[in-house]
Amino acid sequence: MNTADLAEAATFKARVKVTIATAAVAVWSEDASTMSEQRHDKRLALAREVLANPDNYADLFTWPVLANVTIAQAGLDAADGDLLYQVNQVWDAMAGVTAADLQPPA
Repeated sequence: MNTADLAEAATFKARVKVTIATAAVAVWSEDASTMSEQRHDKRLALAREVLANPDNYADLFTWPVLANVTIAQAGLDAADGDLLYQVNQVWDAMAGVTAADLQPPA
């Protein structure tokens, strides 16, 4: 299946939805003292939004997840761990975290 068809596949989007919900729960329990307040606030805000509207966010996360070549090539057979890894990799970007937000806590 090509990447464009995979991005529209209901089965793949359902897997992305479960994965982003899993990541959102993990973000919810992060220790805020390990990062800047701005970064934590943005990550937490996205977690809240994902849990409140997982269908919408599954659509938004699908292409960033498919940017991972391993996932795109594996298609529907992509490992759950690969999906979670990629969601975690793009979480800050999807949350709008900027370079200024990455400054460590004082």
